[in-house]
Amino acid sequence: MVTHEEFMKMEAAKPKDTATPPCSHLGYWRQNPQSKRGYKMDAVCKMCGAKKIDVFPATTFEGLIRRWVAGKMTEKVGKKTVTQDVCGNYHATATELYFYGAGRKANVGVGKDVLAIKLPDGRLIGNASKLPRCGSWRRGAESPAQRVMQELEIPLIPFNVFQEAKLDLQTAKVVDQGKTEELYVPQMQWREGSGQFEFMDIWQDKSKKDAIGENRPDKTKDMRDLKYNAYDKTWYWEELNRNCLEYRHFIGAMVIEVSGKYYLFDVDRRELGFYRFNAFLSELPSKVKTIAEAYDMLIPQKVRNARKKGLEVPRQGEWFFIPAELPEAVKASARDHNIGEKEPEPNQYDLPYSQWSHGRIVEKDIKEELKDVLPPYHAGHRQRLAEYHAALERYRKARQRLARESPDKYAIRGELRANNNRPNNVDKMLDIPEGHFVKGQVTHSGREHEPLTLARWHIAVPNTAVNSYTIQGAVD
Repeated sequence: MVTHEEFMKMEAAKPKDTATPPCSHLGYWRQNPQSKRGYKMDAVCKMCGAKKIDVFPATTFEGLIRRWVAGKMTEKVGKKTVTQDVCGNYHATATELYFYGAGRKANVGVGKDVLAIKLPDGRLIGNASKLPRCGSWRRGAESPAQRVMQELEIPLIPFNVFQEAKLDLQTAKVVDQGKTEELYVPQMQWREGSGQFEFMDIWQDKSKKDAIGENRPDKTKDMRDLKYNAYDKTWYWEELNRNCLEYRHFIGAMVIEVSGKYYLFDVDRRELGFYRFNAFLSELPSKVKTIAEAYDMLIPQKVRNARKKGLEVPRQGEWFFIPAELPEAVKASARDHNIGEKEPEPNQYDLPYSQWSHGRIVEKDIKEELKDVLPPYHAGHRQRLAEYHAALERYRKARQRLARESPDKYAIRGELRANNNRPNNVDKMLDIPEGHFVKGQVTHSGREHEPLTLARWHIAVPNTAVNSYTIQGAVD
């Protein structure tokens, strides 16, 4: 009987171009990766050295991801069926691929990071949100698992946007999908202090001393906020640092149907011009079939009518701004000036101001307040509250008449809020029966949108989305 050592010597003596047929020594195969990540494999028989090519992938996290994508979680080995659905902290089920554990330096506890899901129609969708438990903290906005999914061309979208909307993506149907894109946006970095990813600051302060005050720096598209300070005779501006920008892969726009509701997913195209990457999810009022139909549905009829007249309608986020002339001025009475010059305060009516939200006191506040008031005094408390509300209403109407008389004097700094989104702040606002008129600089409280300056009065109109959700930065 030939020993194993003798057999191996005989095999080594064979010419190199002679192919060795696979043997039948089941259970004695040793897997050797052909690549560092271990998906392309050789299998070498421990008994005779015979090779099999492209066998069951190695037990690496990439091998697990690739097996799950290919639907090859099991393989026949002789009479046995071998299943490899776990690799360390990485797990795979029929419909979900996830990481369970705790991330290093990610300030997160033990939990679950969903990497990808399989939709009912068999389509795969990967998670583009930051995955701190399985390595996003080391790779900027990408974890190693997300890099593998990108190489496999799995569509990546931010799952946390859908989680905020309380949608079950595993029941989703992709109605329409746009082309993938490479977008030029800021790099991301891990902030130890905040424990999250943030965009790098791509604008850097610059200055130029000028004794004469006439040599204005040549303004380019990489400059903004160019100002001259006459006191110290210096030009100040912000300059774009292109070293902080990078190209990032984006899956493209999508229309998704979940539980009979339709959603548009995309990035804000206006903000891309300012190197901002703002992904959003908008619930549409009704059924659509294409991305173009979805965008068209979000435009209010007032905006359509204005554009037909040739008016330029700027936009910031979900708000459109239609140029408009103020109504004809109306002279306010002396009584209006007397009432509208000072807003009534709750303490004038023996109501503790510190316990109320600003403005009108709501019923839930009343019930909370009455807990500390003896029952015999409830009626008197409500009476004083009614008087305060009546005074607020008189003040509001007086302010409207004052605003009609002197718009720029009585315009206030206000805020625009659509649904539950973060508000947009405006320098000047007139709240009159004819509408919300705004003017000046419009900024977003979440800093997700580039500031917009309105040189004349506009009417603010929100888009027609039922609900909107945004996510900044954590999207691949």
